[in-house]
This record gives sequence, C-alpha cells and structure tokens, in this order.
Amino acid sequence: MGVKFSKNWEYLAQIFLELSNIERARDPRYIGAFVGVFKFDNKQPNVLVEAFKEFMEKVNSLFLKEKAEDDMSRMDRQSLGIIGAELVNFCALSQWWREGLSVVQTLHNSSIQYLTRKSPGGALMSTIALDVCLRCKKPYQALQLLSECRWSCVSGLKMDKPDFKERVVQLNTLVKQFTNMKRPSVAFAVLRRVLMKAQIDQQFDLYNSLIGFEENFHVIITQLLDIGDPRTAHDAYEVCRNACVAVTSDLGLLQRLVVACGEARYLTGVRNVFNHLQELNVYPPQEIPHELRPLCINLLVQMSLTECIILIEDFLQWLYKFLCDWCVQNRTCVVPEQYLTLSVRMPSTGGPDPQMRALDRKLKALKHLMEISLTPALSVFISSQRMDRRIQVTIPSLFQYLLALDVREGGKRQGFKRWTDESQKKGNRMRQDVPWSSRC
Repeated sequence: MGVKFSKNWEYLAQIFLELSNIERARDPRYIGAFVGVFKFDNKQPNVLVEAFKEFMEKVNSLFLKEKAEDDMSRMDRQSLGIIGAELVNFCALSQWWREGLSVVQTLHNSSIQYLTRKSPGGALMSTIALDVCLRCKKPYQALQLLSECRWSCVSGLKMDKPDFKERVVQLNTLVKQFTNMKRPSVAFAVLRRVLMKAQIDQQFDLYNSLIGFEENFHVIITQLLDIGDPRTAHDAYEVCRNACVAVTSDLGLLQRLVVACGEARYLTGVRNVFNHLQELNVYPPQEIPHELRPLCINLLVQMSLTECIILIEDFLQWLYKFLCDWCVQNRTCVVPEQYLTLSVRMPSTGGPDPQMRALDRKLKALKHLMEISLTPALSVFISSQRMDRRIQVTIPSLFQYLLALDVREGGKRQGFKRWTDESQKKGNRMRQDVPWSSRC
C-alpha cells in the first residue's frame, strides 16, 4: 500500500470501510497489509502509535457519516480487533512498552474487543496487554483490562499450562503496584476477587500459588491501618486467615489490629483477632485454683489497654462458669469470699524510675477503663506494696458483676449468694433444705 509512504490515514480508513461493507476486511491478506502499514517504520515506535491513533479516529468519523447517510453501512470491529491485537503483540515483542500501552488505550477508547484473542505465539492477548500495562506501571489500566475481559485471563489456570507462572506473577505484580501507590483497598479488592474466583472455579493451583504471597496481606493490613480503615484491614485478615495457616509472623501487627478495631468499636473484629492471638499463646495464661484462695489476673506491660480489658472480661466470664460448676459440685449457691477477692497485676522488673512511672500511668488508665467500660461497672482501686503494684477489685462490685452475668442471655440463673457471717450460720440448714438435682 502506498499509504505507508503518503501517510494518508483518511484514505486508509476509507479502504477499510469499503472492505467492511463487502465483508472482506477479515481476509488475512488484508489484515496483514494493514498491520504492515503501521509496522513499516519499525525504528520509530512513536510513528506506529500516532499512525494507528489517527487511523482509528478517521475510521470512526467516516463511519458515523456513512451511517447517517446509509443505515446499512458497516464497520468490521472484529477486524479492527485483530489488527489492534497484532500491533499490541508487536510492541510487546519489541519491548516498546509505552507505545504498546498507547495502542491498548486507543483500542479501549474505541470499544474494540481483542482481549480474548490469541497471539501467534498462543498467549492470550489479555495476558500480553496486562503485561504491557504492568511494565508501564499503570495498575489502574491493568485493572480496567481485567474488568473488560471479565477476568478471563484468570480462568482455567493450571500448573501444567505454559503461561501459568507468568500469569501468577502478573497478578502478584498488580497487587504490589497498588500497594506501592498506597492504595491498599484496591490491592485487597484485586486479591480477594482472584482468590474467590479461583476458589469457585476450583482452580486449586492458582489459589495455592496466590496465598503463597503472604507478604501482600501483611502490607495491605499495615497500610489499611495507617489510613484508619480497621474494618477493611480485618476483612483482609479474615481472607488471609481462611486461606493460610499463618496470617502473618508479625504478632505486633495483629495486636495493632486488635487495638484499631477496639478504637473503632468494631467488636467482631476485636474478638476474632484477639482469639487468634490467644491460640498463639501471645497472652499470659490465667488460673482459677480449685483450692480457696484469692484470684489474680496477670497481664503484661506491653499489652495494650484494649487487650487488657478483653482479657479481664474473658476472665470474669470464665470465673462465672467456674463458680456455677463449683456451686453445683458443693451443693450450695453461696460463693466463698476467696473467689470474690480479685486483683489485676502487671509484673514489674523494678527498673529505673521512668519505667515505674510508665507502669503507674498504665495502671491508672486501665483502672479508669475498668470503671467505665464494663457493665455493671467495677469498683476498683490501686494498691502498692514496694515493687508490687496492682488493681484491686472490691468484693461487692465483683459480686454484682457476676449476678449480672447470671441473669443475662446465656446465664444459668444460678442465684449466687455471698458468704457472709449470716450465711455461714445458716449454711448447714441450707444444705438440708434446698433440693439440688443438677443446677447448670
């Protein structure tokens, strides 16, 4: 074609529309000729881009004119898709990444479908176009391509496919580019979409390969917390938790997630992550002895206030269930005062004054939280003997808290009584008068 020298793109567009009208535009010879015109000056990639862009503009404008005059006029969009796919593939093979991206954008602007086609080498054009976008660090354009092809490049991926590794790397690169741009919500949306599709389609090879990139979840959760979005951070934790045995080796990050969910009053998130950390033995073990003696909740100085108050609530719930069983076993509803004597302790190493002052501040803050966040509120005070500082819970307030648990939904209606002097005098008579079958 002399157009390669004259660069008369309007004339070339007219030829294409004429071929479309006589249904000859898909003839491989004509397709090859059109592609050859754009590839003619292969030492100047920008010429190819400008030529194809102008050609597409002329095709669209001329077609609109013809369509207005003759409703039977045709524009073979499938042939344009074949030509465009050839040019995108040529740019990729030539490593003209930016020029390839321009061709991809031109095809998108004209709504030309080409992504489901295969290149001469057998690769899906969606995979090649995705690679072009990622090479140019344009993740939003890559995501646009995935949406256009309905994520077809994710479908049917098996380990024995020659391009399996390449596609997995592409998806991982796409996620990383969004995290590099500080767009964790989009990165997570991509990762979740691919994992869900792989799971639904039973693409276990793809699923197992993607969850191998656990560092993606770590970065996503961290960035979501940085921007103040603990709910989505918890969603990312849940997806990773369901997919992986180990969510992250950074326990500090999970503790930070607990605090963030607590501050956002997202109780479901707080509880899920806290329970997981308990399974990992992050928190000190607690004990309710069978012999009668005062109780103590042991905390760590490095625990956040949110973690402390959750652990205290859990201990009180455990204490309630323990006392229900104890009363049944001992055929009484009277709770010994020893089991109502409770303190909260943070061990001190007896370090320098600044450390002790920090411990004092934390105990005061925890005391305030215990007084305002629990229902009913506990009455507490701080006791200090040499290096031993702890929060002491008053017996009446702890007893009232246990009574509240007893009558709440899920409570056993045990009807606790305190072991006062009067109770002790009547103890023997109560054992005879009150029938006990099984009170639980």
